[in-house]
Amino acid sequence: MPKISIDFLPAEVKINREVYVAYHVVNPSSGKMERKRIRLNHIYGKSERVKYARALCSAVSYLLFSLSTSMPTFYKSAGLAGDGHKNFFTTINCLTG
Repeated sequence: MPKISIDFLPAEVKINREVYVAYHVVNPSSGKMERKRIRLNHIYGKSERVKYARALCSAVSYLLFSLSTSMPTFYKSAGLAGDGHKNFFTTINCLTG
């Protein structure tokens, strides 16, 4: 039976004392799953934070799904197998401001 590798776990909104979007991705250099958080407490008003978090969660999940399906073929053929995560984090940074 072939081994199935999981590159990420989808994003989810966490609402506690602080509001943030959390997702898990595989770090290409270590090969381990790492949790990433995008904190949103700089946005004024809890209801506004939650609205923005839900929209950001959808965007992050979409990017994770789209990159996981296109990354193996594109980055291997371009010789950029280890650098695919840089484009993802650059895109996330642009979304979060």
